[in-house]
Formats: sequence, C-alpha cells, structure tokens
Amino acid sequence: MKILYVTNGDDQYGAASSLKELIQLEKEKEDIEIEVLNPKNNKLNQWCDSNEIINYSFKFYESLYSKQVSWIKYLPKYLIKCVLYHVFNYIQIIRVEKTIDFKTIDIIHSNTSTINFGAILAKRNHIRHIWQLREFGKEDFNCYAMKPGMYEWMNNHGDNYVAISQAIKNSWVQKGIDEKKIRVIYHGIPVNKFQINEHIFQSFPLKIIFMAAIREYKGQHQIIEAINLLSKENREKILLDIYGNSNTDYGEYLKKLISKYNLKKYISLKGFSHDKSILSQYDIGMNCSKNEGLGRFTLEYMASGLLVIASNKGANVEIINKNNGIIYDYENTQSLKDAIEKAILHFDKNHSLAECSLKDVNRKFDINKNYAYFIKLYKSLF
Repeated sequence: MKILYVTNGDDQYGAASSLKELIQLEKEKEDIEIEVLNPKNNKLNQWCDSNEIINYSFKFYESLYSKQVSWIKYLPKYLIKCVLYHVFNYIQIIRVEKTIDFKTIDIIHSNTSTINFGAILAKRNHIRHIWQLREFGKEDFNCYAMKPGMYEWMNNHGDNYVAISQAIKNSWVQKGIDEKKIRVIYHGIPVNKFQINEHIFQSFPLKIIFMAAIREYKGQHQIIEAINLLSKENREKILLDIYGNSNTDYGEYLKKLISKYNLKKYISLKGFSHDKSILSQYDIGMNCSKNEGLGRFTLEYMASGLLVIASNKGANVEIINKNNGIIYDYENTQSLKDAIEKAILHFDKNHSLAECSLKDVNRKFDINKNYAYFIKLYKSLF
C-alpha cells in the first residue's frame, strides 16, 4: 500500500506534528510506502529527508483563507488569493502530475480541512481519498472559501472524512458534509514519551504554562485579564509563562496588556519552543481557545501530569470535565479568575484531578489507538 499525504505547515503546528507521529508508526509497524506533498519546503520536508521518506514541495494555495485582520486589509489579499487559487493551483496540479507517478498511489490522505489540492488530485487520477477535518474553519480561524459553494463541492468530492473530534464533525455536518461520510478518530499523542511532574502542587508560587500559537482565537488575553482580577495575595501565589511566537500584532497587544496592568512580575512571554520536557516543570496548563478542534497542547498537558484549566468551547469539553480538570466560561474573565482561585485553594483536589487526567489521556488519546483506527480505515477502502 502506498499513501500520499497532502498537508501544509510545519511542526510548529499540531497538524504536522500529528502527521509525523502517524507516519513514524506506519514505518515501524506496517508495510506501507509513504510520500508527502507540502506547499512549502520546510522542517516537515527536512524531517522526511532525515527519515528517508519521499517528499515534494509544490506551492499551492489553500481553499479556505483565514481572516485575522480588518476587511480593509483582508479584502485585497483575499482577492489576490482567489486568483492564485484558481489559476496557479491549476498549473501546479499539472506539474505535480508530471512529477508523481499516481499509478502507484493507492490512497491520498489530505491532512487538513483548509486544502482541497489532494481531493482534486484524487478525483483526476481516480484514487481513493481520505480528508481529515482538523479545523472548524469559520469558528476558529474565521476562514472564507476561495469559491462559492465550496462546502457543496467538498461533499461531492469525498466519501471518507475523518473528524478529529465530535465538535469538528458537528460543525462540518452543519456546513453541508453528509454526516454518514464522517467518522470521528481522535488524534493522539505518544503519551509514554512525556515526562510526568511528580511534584505537582507542593508549594507556591504555582507555575502555569500556556503553550499554543499566539493568536487571538487562542485567548491568551483572557488569562492576563483574569490574573489582573486576582487579589494581590493570590497573585503572589502564581507565575505564568506564555510560549509561542509573540512577534505579531496580537503578541504586541499582549505585551501592552501586561504592562498596562503592571503584571511583568507574574507573566513572562517565553517565545516558541519545541521542548515538551519543560511541561513537567509546571503545575497547571491553560487552554483559553475560542474553538479548539481537539487541542494537542491540552493532551500534552495531561500526559505531563498537569492540572488543566480550559474554556467550555469546541472540543475542550470532550477532553476536560469536572472529574479531570477545571472548565470555565469562555471570554468570562470572572469565571477564569474563579477557576484559578479554585486551583490555588484546593491542593488535594488538584492532585486527584491531575491523576484522573493522566489516566484519561492514556486511555483515550494514546497515538497507538489513533494509529490502529487509521490502519483499519485504510484497509477498509480495498
């Protein structure tokens, strides 16, 4: 069996990291040949090279384009992207078909909701296609389609969709994808590779980590606002480290917010890090997302033995509940402040919640279970 994975992004983001782990297991355990197609030569391609995986980089444009700025700034870029999507992608389809021998490809697996390049290749070359729905599209990244009727087009150009959570499935059914075509396979992580914090909640200050892309929809501003509401006594009992690239407009906004509330003593912006071992140095992991498709970083908190505080949006509520963490009302700063105070005041209960969280991530979200479901799906197509 030979699979062509069509993806985008590099391993700064969850989709590529999850794909790498899936491919690694396939190489170790199955007689599967793998090729990877990426729109940009980046760290994912370098990883493929180092693992002797055939890979290609052909620039192509996404079928859903994220809007994170005002319409005045967005509209000209959107119109240019539309032209490039319709014209340049067609040229690239021809180039890719001249480079890859599609007669040898058994399955094309599109690794993200926001690209339809793989679906087009599959249709043109009469190849089985799996489309992995990782993102909501509109609800998280505020995406707009590159052509009218995109969701109807998707429904007509695919029979095998994989949603990474029930929340993602529900969203795409509402957009127009036939419910019978979508199955839910939670993406997993290599749970046993994470270092567990054996000294959680033993002393103040409690160390809190927020490790996610620094974007408005990830909600880093909420935790800053909530810490500002804490009493001085409780503020002295916490330290927050925010990881991610802060060299953005939103990152600058966060810096100004920290200065405005005079919170530099309590909050640090640490920059981007690949080092997951640092998680074991913390007590609490934060997820303040507007709509998280599943939340790889949430699973990583759990696997490191941390207490998770998460918003009640997206798939967070499929992972975190009153028995294994603390849920707060999204964008309700008072609710988040109360959640932090609960963590400060109840050490014994926090230990119990974190222990249940670690058990849950082992039981439900281990990469080996995820891998087994995909192998079963691949084989079912023949």
